[in-house]
Amino acid sequence: MDWVDKLERRFGHLAIPQLVNGLLVGQLMAGLVVLLFNRNFASYIVLSRTALLQGQVWRLITFLFQPIWLGGVLGVLNLVFYFWIGNALTRVWGDFRMTLFMALGMLGAWVGCFLTGSAGPSAIFQSMLFAYTWLWPDQMVLLFGIIPFKMKYLGWYELLVWAVQFLTGSLTTKISLVLGLLGVIGNLLGMSTGSIGFQALMKMVPIACDLALAAVCYAAAKKKFGNGVSLAVAAML
Repeated sequence: MDWVDKLERRFGHLAIPQLVNGLLVGQLMAGLVVLLFNRNFASYIVLSRTALLQGQVWRLITFLFQPIWLGGVLGVLNLVFYFWIGNALTRVWGDFRMTLFMALGMLGAWVGCFLTGSAGPSAIFQSMLFAYTWLWPDQMVLLFGIIPFKMKYLGWYELLVWAVQFLTGSLTTKISLVLGLLGVIGNLLGMSTGSIGFQALMKMVPIACDLALAAVCYAAAKKKFGNGVSLAVAAML
């Protein structure tokens, strides 16, 4: 029995059912308010250290509804995608682990906010994607509803982006990126060595090492030669 199971036996009654669905409905509603009624609405719910110190404590929760899907290429399809992967994770983990995942992600955002001045929900959604990729790396999905590809490729791409941001960003950026993964890290540490998730993670380790090397080379090449050469170097690796 891992430590998460022990927590669930003691605090399982605190699990929130349909948590992912509630989060995505809030995302959708907040986005519609921005689009149809008040373009400044998002500024009232974002996580801001200055606003928190002024007593606007509701932002500790409402930042989760900051609409990440507005302005994206896929728009509301992003919500459909996260509805799919979020509910798949909930079916495997159960309500308690998903609640713990979200709580750790929120904790990371809170700490990151007080250290850097602001934070958003994007890291929580990115963590959800990483978790799904670890569990089902060979799951086929359709990009733009047309192009088939495996989830692991999307996971590798997101991991490469994360690594580049970590290596090229400021100290505060590095802190925010690491803290944003608390949900994944917490559930990872709670896995038994025989679990599907742990075995999938072990398969991802050499790939992660390759991506880390590519990110290091990208950062070094960008500093010396610029974007074009750096992307070519990373692609060759």
